[in-house]
Amino acid sequence: MSAERLDGYETGVEYVEHWQPELAPPWLDAVVVEGGLAPPRADASSAFRYLDLGCGRGTSVNLLAASCPQGEFVGVDVMRVHIDAATALAAEAGLANASFVAASFESLLADPPAPFDYVVMHGVWTWVDERNRALLVRLLDRVLRPGGVLYVSYNTLPGWTMALPAQRLLLALASGSGEADPVARLHHAAATIRALDDAGALAVTANPGARWLLDEIARREPGYVVHEYLHAGWRPIYVTELLDALAPLDVALAGSASFLEGRREYVLRRAQRALVDAADATPERELLLDFCLNRSLRRDVFVRAPRTALGAAEVGRWLLAQNVLARVPAEAVAFELAVPAGRLRFDNRATREVVAHLAAAPGSLGVLARNDPADGPTAADVLAARRVLLAAEVVLPADPAHARSRHRVLNRAILRRCDGARPIPMLATAHGVPLDVTVADQRSLRGGGEDDGTRPSGARPYQAIHAALDLL
Repeated sequence: MSAERLDGYETGVEYVEHWQPELAPPWLDAVVVEGGLAPPRADASSAFRYLDLGCGRGTSVNLLAASCPQGEFVGVDVMRVHIDAATALAAEAGLANASFVAASFESLLADPPAPFDYVVMHGVWTWVDERNRALLVRLLDRVLRPGGVLYVSYNTLPGWTMALPAQRLLLALASGSGEADPVARLHHAAATIRALDDAGALAVTANPGARWLLDEIARREPGYVVHEYLHAGWRPIYVTELLDALAPLDVALAGSASFLEGRREYVLRRAQRALVDAADATPERELLLDFCLNRSLRRDVFVRAPRTALGAAEVGRWLLAQNVLARVPAEAVAFELAVPAGRLRFDNRATREVVAHLAAAPGSLGVLARNDPADGPTAADVLAARRVLLAAEVVLPADPAHARSRHRVLNRAILRRCDGARPIPMLATAHGVPLDVTVADQRSLRGGGEDDGTRPSGARPYQAIHAALDLL
């Protein structure tokens, strides 16, 4: 199979610049430890190998390679145009630890690389057909080492139940349009569904899922919609189907890459939690959780043949020793969050101290813990603060600053693109995890950029975070 072909996969349009923060090794390590398992890295300075299957334009791989100089990163994608763009950016930034391969899963399986400590697949499992899912499992068996981490994000049932008929109609109409260009096929299909809506077709007008999909098409770039929903093999699944498929790999589910969804006490009502907690086995428990949350996307983190189980005390010590960086300026933290179970409020002494501690620079949180509650927050208080601030996306797991980081060089290359057709709205850091940075703030960082009206109200304080991280 050529590198430009994947059965049923639409390769006629490029994907968008895309970054998922949970793909960063410090983030994945934190999820694994929260699950009571040992992470692949002995410490933040340890060398490691990282594979992104379906890397798109290589944004994640390049950002991580610049942020984690001790890692060796490989991105694989079936589309040569994606690989060319990724390789060009890596060369411009001098990222010797990032490489890219244009290959199908079948061709990669014929000559697999050496095993990796981290393997990530964002969306790919949903997009490819059954044959390629089977190839993926065989490939993972060759490239994921024991003790290594596997990240899989995928569209799930029952959350997709309402929108699934509209997606099937969108795919059928696009396939039958006769248009050669996938974007033209998308527009034809979307226009037909809108006409059905206007005509009062009940399966559209009475279905919130159909309306959601129409809104999704309207607000997203065409390249995103085509890659997300127009592959012939596209199929949402129940979590139990993925667990069955991965069973031959001897992987253990460490938890969700969402720090919010990973804490059942944050997202479930008391009666729901009692039902979920009473389940005897992981498949049943995760299925019940998906029905409680009506999840349409799962972001699962697994460990292959886990080497070590960690006790609660060891987990707490590790988490308090890991660095954390501020994602939101201190003055913008709301200290409450809407969650499926209601509102999560966390305005207390410990969270206030953590936010203030991280305002100047990233760091670990163990230094804030006091033995006597009268003197300040205890270790348990600080740990609880860390967890809720991660769930609220106020902070990010991070590494200590890497002296050999190439983040500044990559960031200057990204800033040169911020006025172009494909800006990259994130920047690398020296701390092992990239940061979302709006194009408007990138212009300000670049110099001479005035507030052009595209910066959200209240976004100016983010510049203090950018300065503290020495992004340029």
